[in-house]
Amino acid sequence: GAGPFTLTSGTVVNFSNGERTLSIKDNSRVIKTFNISSDLVVETSTGAGERTRFRPVKGDPVRVTATMVNGSATALFINTLVAN
Repeated sequence: GAGPFTLTSGTVVNFSNGERTLSIKDNSRVIKTFNISSDLVVETSTGAGERTRFRPVKGDPVRVTATMVNGSATALFINTLVAN
């Protein structure tokens, strides 16, 4: 997307591969839900890859780079290497 972009750090609350959504609890304890972009890139301890290999579990720390697409926050990049 063209931006503007937002960065949100927190822990995974829910991940739905079927619905293509990720919900995280941010550092202020607010739950935020993101749609998963078909072009999502995820950085993990084994390197960067496509969304198809992204299988987070509740409590995993993440940092989400997102933008608004059709009125919904949509994740473009997820970093799983961050510590909150």
